[in-house]
Amino acid sequence: MGGRERSEVHARETAKILSEMDPDYIGALTLMVIPGTPMYNRVSEGKMTLLRPKESILECKNMVKNLNVKHTCVFRSNHASNYLPIGGTLPWDKDALIKTMEDVLKNDRKDLLRPEDMRAL
Repeated sequence: MGGRERSEVHARETAKILSEMDPDYIGALTLMVIPGTPMYNRVSEGKMTLLRPKESILECKNMVKNLNVKHTCVFRSNHASNYLPIGGTLPWDKDALIKTMEDVLKNDRKDLLRPEDMRAL
């Protein structure tokens, strides 16, 4: 969790670790801070800036782009916290996942995004 300040590094390093682990399943979630928690305090104090919806999708795209799994791996980013519900099987669906996220970012496909009030745990 690097916030806006470390998003690129976070995506790249997460992909590196996951690639080394070569898991059967990867589930990506979007950080949601809860009032009264230490993370909420970090954000409130300006020590970390939460990602905007497009930045969150870009971070996920960068992570998937840098993933290099060797075996079949189910990838899901469909948790209620995620702005863009998406999933596939790596490595076969890697290009399609990236293309979908790029389309959403490039063409401002808000119709595919989960509304803020529908994001919950």
